[in-house]
Amino acid sequence: MPSTGKTFSVKTRRMTKTEAAWLAGLFDGEGSLIDSKRSGNQSGFCLRFQICMCNEEIIRRVQTIIGTGNITYWKPKNPKHSESWRFHVHGMNAVHVLEQIFPWLIVKRELAEMWILQYITVDPS
Repeated sequence: MPSTGKTFSVKTRRMTKTEAAWLAGLFDGEGSLIDSKRSGNQSGFCLRFQICMCNEEIIRRVQTIIGTGNITYWKPKNPKHSESWRFHVHGMNAVHVLEQIFPWLIVKRELAEMWILQYITVDPS
């Protein structure tokens, strides 16, 4: 898989191979890639890497492994539903995560490759 080869300010940390493999498995099962609208006055869309789960400890571990990103808590209105936490990171930070976990992805491999290649050819800033 080619790297973006571009220099952008990313806040993600370099994962160990074990961390990247673990995160790839978790992301394949519980994660998603979303084309989200940019905030503020910026036009266009931006990649969002996210994982949603009912286990807060795992979501906090994801944030620690990646080194940046946000966690959002969701309390359901229906008492039959479980509370959940969503970890998300955007833009080049999301691409940097994908580049690191790419060798271990199975289910979302093609989608990840598409996004990485899009960021190689299009400057998201």
